[in-house]
Amino acid sequence: MERSDFQIALTDVCQRLRSFLTDETNDWLVDLFAGGNDSQSADDQDRKVDIPRIYEILVYLTMVHEVSRTTPVTCIKASGKHGYRLPYSPAEKRNFAFFRLNHNGQTYDLCNGTALPVEEEPDEHPDISLQQMKSANAESEPGIPRAIWDAKHHDKAALSKADIAQMFLWGSIFGLANYMNDGLLGKLFPAQFQVSSIVTNASRKPPHRKPLLRNGFSVVLDFRGPAAGRDPDPSPDEHLIYQQTST
Repeated sequence: MERSDFQIALTDVCQRLRSFLTDETNDWLVDLFAGGNDSQSADDQDRKVDIPRIYEILVYLTMVHEVSRTTPVTCIKASGKHGYRLPYSPAEKRNFAFFRLNHNGQTYDLCNGTALPVEEEPDEHPDISLQQMKSANAESEPGIPRAIWDAKHHDKAALSKADIAQMFLWGSIFGLANYMNDGLLGKLFPAQFQVSSIVTNASRKPPHRKPLLRNGFSVVLDFRGPAAGRDPDPSPDEHLIYQQTST
């Protein structure tokens, strides 16, 4: 899939999200559509955004749009000079924009590329995380990760073992399997995103499934934008059955 195809898909998603975005965020995304540049600040001028990053933004904003169809979402602008946009590389949550939603009296932040602290260890920076916040008035501090998605663009057809290994690590660190029984993702997200996953344009993955079930994540293949891509493998129901029968 060429860069222009991803940008067309990203443009489509952002048109659907336009009413949820701040004016500055909309302007930044328009720059990306025009050629992958950020022209709003001097230090980022002429920065080219590569295809894997455009793909990651496409996955993230597709998720935001799908969530907005089930519950209201708010774009939270950070206080720093880049608070209007998403990060280009792993970053602190307080410095960049993210989306906030409420469900059953609980506040959640859907974040892109921002740090999650690990006790007595270096921070981790998953591509996309759903974080449970302490209150509706929470500032932009990290919350408790309830789900993680890793967006992986590949020129070849197969997902790599290294991609799987990264999610093994996050599944272990953050206990993703512990959240399979509460049904939260099924209430907020469409089928494609109802379990922590690697989301990829690749069409094949390594064959082993039990390690994915043990670590609480799946793989979504052939994702190329809204209404494109397979359902998670293993499925959310398979995760639920595994958790109920393995305890």
